[in-house]
Amino acid sequence: PATALEVGCGLGHRVFCMNQVGIKADGFDISEWAVKSNSYKLPLTVGDVTGAVSQVKYPRDLVVCYDILEHVEEIHLPKALDNLKAWTNKWILVSVPMIGDPNLMNDSTHKIFWTREQWTEAFAKKGLAVVPTPENFLFKHQLFVLEVLK
Repeated sequence: PATALEVGCGLGHRVFCMNQVGIKADGFDISEWAVKSNSYKLPLTVGDVTGAVSQVKYPRDLVVCYDILEHVEEIHLPKALDNLKAWTNKWILVSVPMIGDPNLMNDSTHKIFWTREQWTEAFAKKGLAVVPTPENFLFKHQLFVLEVLK
């Protein structure tokens, strides 16, 4: 991708790396501390995946959303998915622990406890098609590569 947005970027590690390999990337995180503390001096912003789309100025080729959606209240998930879709013109990469993954139950801040099939269905309802995750991706079992359907 030429452009990318990381939703829930924390201290900006992935944003920094993407910029280092030539991808124009930025990000936002719900933690004001993380945004202000990024040692890369990136212009990260404070924001929430369920917030207003105005947080993001233009659609990117890729939106990265690692370990965020399981923390959203189920009632707010449709808004979060609408936002992810609005923030990209092509691809979304989501990492989310699912039923069967011990990490799902080991974090008391997790709010959504779904199977892969339930996530796939939620994405499909929003016009997001799950495409095969490349075999060489780490943690492939909890990744979704999503294509925005026109």
